[in-house]
Amino acid sequence: MQQIGLLSSGWSLGFVAACIFVGRVSSAVGHVRGFAGLAAVSASAALLLLPLDNQVVWIVLRVVIGFCFGGLSIIIESWLNDRSDSSRRGGLLAVYMTVGLLASLAGTLSAALVDPMAGFAYTLMVLALVLSIVPITLTRAPQPKPIRPFSIKLLAL
Repeated sequence: MQQIGLLSSGWSLGFVAACIFVGRVSSAVGHVRGFAGLAAVSASAALLLLPLDNQVVWIVLRVVIGFCFGGLSIIIESWLNDRSDSSRRGGLLAVYMTVGLLASLAGTLSAALVDPMAGFAYTLMVLALVLSIVPITLTRAPQPKPIRPFSIKLLAL
């Protein structure tokens, strides 16, 4: 049980770190490159989960994946925020959140259908990550303004 808690905590730690640092990455390289880079790193880390059957390595990889997913979320949400006007923003973000939660639920429920330790489950996960790059890199829509980096005072928080 402790190992499961550490794996989950590692993902969350990475996600929180992304909230602090990804604004700088996106400001430096833009939304498209930032998204593509984070999706590629996340897919690479996910590919390493199956052959590297070591608890410490898995926790580190989960931190990396959590960081990437946090960054991907920040980039997409800031893009949606930038591209929608205030009258439609709430509805658009509600649809985005609903789709994300349904996808997460489907992933969790699929564990009953697909052996999570089999290579097929990892292949599907990596395939989804890699294919997420396609619509972002092939869009004609202009990139939003860069995310403004900010600093956070963790002790004050």
